[in-house]
Amino acid sequence: MSRPLLAAVALAAALLPLPTDAAGPSFDCARAATSTEFAICDSARLSELDVTMAALYRRAAAGSANPDRLWAHQLLWQRWRNICGGDAACLARRYEARILDLAPPGAAPPLGDGPAVTYRIRDGRSERVYPDGRIQWKDLTTGRVGTILPDGSRSVTMHAQVEPDTLPEFPASASAWVAALEAPLLETVDSLLPAEFHDDYRAAQAGVALPDRMFRHVDSIRFLSSE
Repeated sequence: MSRPLLAAVALAAALLPLPTDAAGPSFDCARAATSTEFAICDSARLSELDVTMAALYRRAAAGSANPDRLWAHQLLWQRWRNICGGDAACLARRYEARILDLAPPGAAPPLGDGPAVTYRIRDGRSERVYPDGRIQWKDLTTGRVGTILPDGSRSVTMHAQVEPDTLPEFPASASAWVAALEAPLLETVDSLLPAEFHDDYRAAQAGVALPDRMFRHVDSIRFLSSE
């Protein structure tokens, strides 16, 4: 097991006591029915990862203000995991990623130096493209978000069930000040996107009122700077 993964498992064990004599995963291997489930049941390492992930999920669900949404994300992750079939190395990577997703914010250790997440603008969306082919996207116009898995399946996009963030109209006398404020925001967006997508980003903002455009810049920075 890799050093970062050992750290993740140790973190989970510290957060939630895990059975030390568990011989299998968190589910009943007598009911295993897929190549993925058989592979997990046949591997001590994958079983350990599954137990750790399940414990962290229970902790997250117990403290979640929206457990239904967390469950929907868990089902999406299971579909992503199952793409591995019986490939043990692939399954280990999926579990490692989910363990870090579910660990408390700021507590998860880094996974080491691997292929970097890349960013792009495509079809009016900001996209984070992960090394395994998974894509998370955010629509530059509507703010909707979604995920595209490597097998082409997609998550259901959702609108937030709260009033959208808005900015007040700026007085005409403040136009120079606002323009000066927009410039560093655009510079920050540019620093997060490859140069080939800078013009695409600006084209997506064409004709947008200045207050909304400012908010879009901030929202884009938030999306592009997270992994």
